[in-house]
Amino acid sequence: MTEPQRVTVRPLPDGDCREGLEVGWIGRVLEIQLTNDPRTQGLAPGALVEVEDDERLYLGVLLDSGPSGVSVAVEHALERRHIGSIRDVWG
Repeated sequence: MTEPQRVTVRPLPDGDCREGLEVGWIGRVLEIQLTNDPRTQGLAPGALVEVEDDERLYLGVLLDSGPSGVSVAVEHALERRHIGSIRDVWG
């Protein structure tokens, strides 16, 4: 069994980052267990969030937040290796 992927969750546009572990996917919904800082302040259902891991950046909408985790409906996913070239094009 593989190690859970470490992620950071940040409410947009300028919320504080929270660390977590990817629990798994159900369709396009990403389940995340928050670690070290289980605050869900600013993580209300409907909030726009950014989720990052070592390889990807996900943008989505928070569906649910509980005492130790969140569910995010992922709308967009970007491979981190491509972000630099996108920045070059957009300036």
